[in-house]
Amino acid sequence: MGTKMKILVVDDQEDARNTVAEIIHECGYEVKTAQSGEDVLRHLLPGEIHLVITDRDLGKGKMTGVDLARLLPRTKSGLPKVILMSGDNFSNEDLKLHPAIAAFIGKPFSMEEIRALIKHQLGEIETPAAGS
Repeated sequence: MGTKMKILVVDDQEDARNTVAEIIHECGYEVKTAQSGEDVLRHLLPGEIHLVITDRDLGKGKMTGVDLARLLPRTKSGLPKVILMSGDNFSNEDLKLHPAIAAFIGKPFSMEEIRALIKHQLGEIETPAAGS
């Protein structure tokens, strides 16, 4: 297999961020983490990340997950896809907030749900088990 796909997990809550990162790592992906949208924009290089999984409400920072999606750097292949996580309900209208927002996943979620959604968004399988 070639280069591992790189996924960025953004959550202001350290326990949640680390749990999601561990699940993604166990699925075989390379994982980076950040606690705020501001951290991401300070340290992310264009093209470095294939997928961003971010909490919708990043709490302490001034930026939300939707704000982060709007500010992610564009690469030759376009915008990185974004999956928003939240304990709140979402609707299909929320997917229209920004073109980079590809899917939502509700908290809590299982390892199987997030794995299927990631594979779908990265084009590794046809249909997701949950989320979009």
